[in-house]
Amino acid sequence: MKVAPLDHLHAHLLQQHVLMSFHGVMSQEMLSFIAAQIQACETDIMLGNRLFAVVIELAQNISKYSKDQRFSVLERKNIGFGLIAIVETEQAYHIHANNLSDLEHISTILQRCAHISSLSPNDLRRYYRQQRKVPRTDGKKGGNIGLIEMARKASQPLEVKTFPTQEADLFYCHIEVTLEKNRAH
Repeated sequence: MKVAPLDHLHAHLLQQHVLMSFHGVMSQEMLSFIAAQIQACETDIMLGNRLFAVVIELAQNISKYSKDQRFSVLERKNIGFGLIAIVETEQAYHIHANNLSDLEHISTILQRCAHISSLSPNDLRRYYRQQRKVPRTDGKKGGNIGLIEMARKASQPLEVKTFPTQEADLFYCHIEVTLEKNRAH
């Protein structure tokens, strides 16, 4: 197999305004590295905090829920494999996450995002507070509020897209979160 020269990939990433991308296992070590990169590139502390929170939430979702799990020697457990990318334009950051998922999980995400997007900012705040009080009964970790937190930080509704794979029961789940740079904090 012939490998394309990396200069073409680098030029393409620059042309698409990709500030940062990572494709691999979303380990704690990688999340720490991503956090450091975000803090190094954004001078507006409030915007940097919003960007950091969204990227970490998306990466943690990949780590926990991706159907492509790979063993981490460092963490001694299986961890989700996926893609995180930050695209910077003059007006906004666009944070993309992509990973393998099954239809049941994608349906849940689509339903939750549709509901969250239908809420006014005040209703979203109330829904967030309400969901924080709901105990988890599914045996999973976390507060089940990650999508709500991202929606509260986002400038536009969360975008969820799905793409088929070669396997009939698996799909790529793509989530995009947009953070406008000039949004009032």
